[in-house]
Amino acid sequence: MLSYLRSLADPCKPPLGVGAFSLLYASPLEIVVWFDPAHELERTPGEVLIPSAKLASAWSDLVAGKTLDLATLGRIAGGTSGAYWLLALLALLPQVVFTGDPPSLTWTLDRSPSR
Repeated sequence: MLSYLRSLADPCKPPLGVGAFSLLYASPLEIVVWFDPAHELERTPGEVLIPSAKLASAWSDLVAGKTLDLATLGRIAGGTSGAYWLLALLALLPQVVFTGDPPSLTWTLDRSPSR
């Protein structure tokens, strides 16, 4: 998962909200992104740290077949802001499906024929 995130082209757009973010680095300890809000009044541009353990916990639930909504992600992340960042990062991964109403993520097993 971390190696895939490291391979992404910048900038990335979150599935909810406005603005963009660039992945600065992803390590077993943390993922750090640079967030550029779309509007000056939203917040100051800057670094956002996402603990890798929280992302890994959400990923484990996702691949186990659980649907992750914002409330569930908030419990994993320890708050609303963290929930949005987990959603933004997980939505970038292959086989993760984002549904917008209500916002949630599901994982689908790739059933394409192997070579």
